Formats: sequence, C-alpha cells, structure tokens
Amino acid sequence: MKFGAVAPKEAIGGTAVHTIRQGAMVLKKGTLIGPVEAAALEAAGIKDIVVARLEPGDAVLVKGSRAAGLEAVAASLEALMGEEGPS
Repeated sequence: MKFGAVAPKEAIGGTAVHTIRQGAMVLKKGTLIGPVEAAALEAAGIKDIVVARLEPGDAVLVKGSRAAGLEAVAASLEALMGEEGPS
C-alpha cells in the first residue's frame, strides 16, 4: 500500500487513514473517498488528507480481508475485480 497526504480532489479512490472532524463534518477512518467526500472535505476547509492506495500485488493481501480500516478497500477491490479476484 502507498500512503500519503493529498488534496481532497486527489484523494478520490483512496481510503482515509485517519478520522477527520472539522465542524459538523466527520469522515471516519477507512472511508473510501469519492466525489461527495472530496467536496465535503473542501467545503470544511480541509487542505490535505492522508489516504492509502493499493499498489500492484497488494490485492492478494487484502482480498477477503475484513480487518478494521480495510473493509472499504476490500469492497472496492471486489467491485473492480469481481468476486473471483485476480486471474
């Protein structure tokens, strides 16, 4: 996995590494960042968010995992690759 701080728009497709609370906005650790989450982060004035992204070869380690913080990653991976996983 690759971890790093990026602007909210660049975070789309990544998974939040930390919970962020800013005013009424709460984004929980493990959330898969999409356009709606990126817009909420920007509206709350968040400049950077640390996200995790899968790298080639990581799928074997994450596939089927339901460990805390990885459920969203596993679900998005399954959606991208189908139930069968990599061939």
